[in-house]
Amino acid sequence: GVGQIGLAAALRPWITEFAGWPGVARALRWAGSKMMTVYLWHMSALFVVAAVVVVGLGVSTPEPGTSAWLSGWPHWLLVLVLALWPLLRGFVRFETLGAASPYRGGTARIMVAGALTGAGLLVFTVMGFVPGPVPMVGAALLVAGLLLGHSPAPTAPQIPIYQH
Repeated sequence: GVGQIGLAAALRPWITEFAGWPGVARALRWAGSKMMTVYLWHMSALFVVAAVVVVGLGVSTPEPGTSAWLSGWPHWLLVLVLALWPLLRGFVRFETLGAASPYRGGTARIMVAGALTGAGLLVFTVMGFVPGPVPMVGAALLVAGLLLGHSPAPTAPQIPIYQH
C-alpha cells in the first residue's frame, strides 16, 4: 500500500494532466458520482456472477496467474459490469441526497439516540445473529436509536388569531 501511494504521488502531475483531458474529465464526472454505489455493491454482483457461472453452470475457474486466467478476466469483468449495472441504476440515487435540515432534537436526545444505536450495533457485533431473542433486542435498540435521532420536522409558526 505504501508503495502504491508513493507511486501515485510520484505520478501525480501526469495523472492530473490526464484527468484534465475533456473526454477523461467527462468520464470522471460521470463515474465519480457513482463510486460509492459501485464500492458498496460490486461484491454482491460478483457473488451473483460466481454463483451463476461456477455453481449454476459448473464452469471451473482457471488457476490464478495462468494464461487462461489472464485471457478470461476481461470476460468476467464484462459479466460483472452487466450484473452490477441494475444495482447501480437502482441505488445511485441515494448518493445525491438533498441537504439535511439542522438537528432540532437537543443534546440529551442525540446522546441517548447515539447510545441506543451503538448498543444495538454492539449486540450484533458481539453476539451476531444467534437463535433466540438477542437479534431482536439488537434490532430494537438500533431502530429506537435511529428513530430517536431523527430530527423532528420544523413546524410552521403559529399565527395567533384574535377575535374581537
